[in-house]
Amino acid sequence: MASVFFKGFLLSLSLIAAIGAQNAFILKQALSNHYIFIVCSICFLCDVILMSVGIFGVGEIFAKNKILALILAFCGACFALYYAFLSLKAIFVSPMKIQLAKEKLPSLKKVIILTLLVTLANPHVYLDTVFFGR
Repeated sequence: MASVFFKGFLLSLSLIAAIGAQNAFILKQALSNHYIFIVCSICFLCDVILMSVGIFGVGEIFAKNKILALILAFCGACFALYYAFLSLKAIFVSPMKIQLAKEKLPSLKKVIILTLLVTLANPHVYLDTVFFGR
C-alpha cells in the first residue's frame, strides 16, 4: 500500500513541478506580489478536484471515447502553440521586469477569473490530472 502511495505521490509531484501555463501565471503573480495567496489557493483546489476526478475513473470514460480524445488532443495542441507564440513574442517585446512594472494591477475579481481560466481552460491540466489519474 505504501508503495502505491509513494508512486502516486511522485507522479503527482513531477506533474506539478513542470513549468506550464498555470505555474508561469503563478510566478508572474508572485513577482508582482498581487493576490498571490488567493491565486495559489484557487490553483491548489482546482488541482485537487481534478486529480480526484481522475482517481475516481472519469478519465477512463473520456479515454474510451475516440472522438472526445481527438478533440482534447487538438485543443491541447492549439493551446500549447498559442501559449508558445505569446511567450516567444514576449521575448522580443521587453523583459519580464519591465512588463511587470508597466502593468496596472488588476482587481481581485479579474485575478480570480484569470486564475480560473489559466487553470481550467488549459487542456494540458486535464491530461495531467484526469487522464494520468486513471
